[in-house]
Amino acid sequence: MSESTLEIDAGPEIGAPHSTVGRRRGAWRTILHAIVLLAVAGWALEAGVEARRWTWEMTEPIRFRSDISRNFYWGYEGVKGGLLSLYDRQVNQEPRARLWLDYAPLRLTLMNLWARATVAKYPDATAWRGDFEFNRPLLRVNTAMSLLMAAAAFFLVHHWVRRDRRARGGVNGPLTGANAATVAALLVWFSPAVLISTHGWPTYDLYIIPFFLWAVYLASRGWWFSAGVMIAIGAMFKGQQLTMVPLFLLWPLFMKRPGAMLRWTAGMLAGLAAVALPWVMSYLPHGDPAELRAVNWTAAIWVMSVWGVATAPLAIGYWARSARAKRWARLIVALMPLALLWPWIAHPLSIPAEAWGFIAAASVLLATIRLRHYRFVIPGLCGGAVLMSMFILNGSSAWMKCGWGFGLEHWPHMSVGSCYNLPTIIGQAYGWRDVHATLFTWGGQQVSIRAAFNTVFFMVLALSAWGVARRYRRDDAWFLVAISTPYLLFFNFPVQVHERYLLFGATVGLVCIGRSVGMTLLAVLLSLQSGLMTMDTMIGANWRARGATAAMKNLWGEGMFDFLEHVREAANPHLGWATFLAALVFLWVGLTARRSPTLEGPGRAVAPSQRSVDDQAM
Repeated sequence: MSESTLEIDAGPEIGAPHSTVGRRRGAWRTILHAIVLLAVAGWALEAGVEARRWTWEMTEPIRFRSDISRNFYWGYEGVKGGLLSLYDRQVNQEPRARLWLDYAPLRLTLMNLWARATVAKYPDATAWRGDFEFNRPLLRVNTAMSLLMAAAAFFLVHHWVRRDRRARGGVNGPLTGANAATVAALLVWFSPAVLISTHGWPTYDLYIIPFFLWAVYLASRGWWFSAGVMIAIGAMFKGQQLTMVPLFLLWPLFMKRPGAMLRWTAGMLAGLAAVALPWVMSYLPHGDPAELRAVNWTAAIWVMSVWGVATAPLAIGYWARSARAKRWARLIVALMPLALLWPWIAHPLSIPAEAWGFIAAASVLLATIRLRHYRFVIPGLCGGAVLMSMFILNGSSAWMKCGWGFGLEHWPHMSVGSCYNLPTIIGQAYGWRDVHATLFTWGGQQVSIRAAFNTVFFMVLALSAWGVARRYRRDDAWFLVAISTPYLLFFNFPVQVHERYLLFGATVGLVCIGRSVGMTLLAVLLSLQSGLMTMDTMIGANWRARGATAAMKNLWGEGMFDFLEHVREAANPHLGWATFLAALVFLWVGLTARRSPTLEGPGRAVAPSQRSVDDQAM
């Protein structure tokens, strides 16, 4: 693959003689360069919005109406019966149900807001309609998410181009990395896979990508707590974000920075709890979804007790000045979490093992973590307490069962839709269909197809995380290739993957422009393939497509329609081998590619790596 990258002149070398006229010319070149980039950004914004409207109109005959109509249905149900009660109503839904709820809380909330805005504008609207004005609020959110994603790609590439150049002894000018970052943002903004996903289908798979990219950027700056919050927000839109949790746990561990891992975990717990709080801390007194929800006061007071226990060491640490006082203070702090046993002592009940585990973890953290890190410990413990209350204090877990768990049982297939990946190829070759079927027996235990494939996935994901950590420690821009690999592995190895999920890895892979044009071109091809698979499902699996052939030929032209049909039939499922090999190429390059040589020249001394103070281990 090509190792070329898009960079601009970093400016005059350190110590190089230059006149006042030269400095002025350099300043004017920089200003002109910035104006050109801003003009390109303005043009791209307008052209991208028009491209999305064009995509909506051109895909009208094959719109996947069942998805978007179900989105409005659940949003409208929340308007009628209350948003918080929807999960309780559907928690016992059958895996094969024709009408199901598998939306994570933020996605369900978004649909509810859409329905409320629509009902306010169209009082007689009780079901989804296909005109653009009816769907405009939701499509605007999709566009905003695309912008958020493009901005994340810009900052991530900009950061790593400058970081790599500094580590190799170069000098960064005011706009070093701006060219590559702008191209990355444009590629993401105009990606055909993104356009088809957000305004063709339309679906909301895109929502996890901006939060993943922002999490990677924040982690690259050493802001691990904020990175955890970003991943939590993405997971509360779509549960597929949770597959990247091992990446963010292993990445700092491979760098021997357990403190960074703990800060990320604290941010993840705090983010999940902040979103899930209204559902966890309320319940239906008599199980009737139509009645008002009541507050689970026992769980709420217990969480507040955790906050009190977590903040008390700040005052104790201020009081303890001498060495002896500090020893006593540490002992007191270690014993304080025992006070959290009050719910089971007040009502003589057996203390669950989960409660003991939480209290032990709290004792260790409070007694060993330095006071300056309590800004991470306090929200992490409180977030963990909110989530733990689902298991030990009857907090509602219906949101988790519906939003994250239902999809695992609703689609028990090797793959879903027109998905060209390794499980699809193997499933067709050996006649495997049900992922719960036993594949082999090991140590007297039956191993299902799903368990076997997912185990392989997590093994290669761990290998990918090692590559990410290696590039990060070396301040190497090949990091952009390494961080693009995990979602490509996610598409190719696990079972029960939808065809749309290639969007994740193909879109993230576009940031490779900061290091390799060749890898970027491969990501562009994957984006085209993602769009092809999505349209294949829209054409072939959509219930309305059977009567839409004439409309598609009239809208697209008979020649284009016949060409797409030929490509669609020829690609399935053999194009999965190309996808699989592309993922292996990304994995191999991310692990083994050599970094560029040190920049040479007068005044180009190696500068220290750009690292945040907060990136140091606890």
